[in-house]
Amino acid sequence: MKFVKLDLLNVDSLWSDNIFDLSASRPKTVSVQKNSLSKNLTLVEFRELLTVQSLYTYA
Repeated sequence: MKFVKLDLLNVDSLWSDNIFDLSASRPKTVSVQKNSLSKNLTLVEFRELLTVQSLYTYA
């Protein structure tokens, strides 16, 4: 997937990388510091609010 964007709905956060190129041949690890979240979330809540979006456009 080209140009992936990760975000959390209605929660401010600091990501190690939240917009990147994803290749099937190279794994990508992304982290979010729990103390950077604007509200406390459980892991279940984090997963529910996580959005993954492709920013790839066709010319």
